[in-house]
Amino acid sequence: METGEYESIPAVVHAEPSRFLQITENEEVEPLSTIGRARQVAIAYLETLGIFPPANPPASEEEYWGFYRQALLGPEELLGQKRLPDKFWSQLEEKLGMHRVSMLGLLGLLHLPENSLQRADKRRLNQSQIEAVLTAPQDLQEQFIDLAVAHLPPAPRSKRLSPPAATPGR
Repeated sequence: METGEYESIPAVVHAEPSRFLQITENEEVEPLSTIGRARQVAIAYLETLGIFPPANPPASEEEYWGFYRQALLGPEELLGQKRLPDKFWSQLEEKLGMHRVSMLGLLGLLHLPENSLQRADKRRLNQSQIEAVLTAPQDLQEQFIDLAVAHLPPAPRSKRLSPPAATPGR
């Protein structure tokens, strides 16, 4: 019979904090929203290049999203060189457990206006919904997000509400 007391508790000790470990731990506790995943990819991308978040909290939404949006810049603007470092994508794929195409798709979502990013994150809009908004002219994107937020249930609830797809041959 267990008494709730242990002689030892297993623990993994890491020499230094790791953003990549934090990303995987966050995903295990509660899956991130699509915009949350885009932020995680952006920060991993930037930190792999040696670009870290500022020590002081951002003063505005524009500053907050501006840090993540640096991942949308080309290597010349970001690093002053024509290409990303050798094996950059393979290293990032290994660290995040994602394919390059998936990472680029998530990073592309950061093109939304700041207010739209915040609302899409809060309402947990999925990648398809956000990508559809991005196809609209930029001056209409915020209105499209408003429509999505007002009329679509959050993505996890949408999944529960939609009937399972019929299996062919049954």
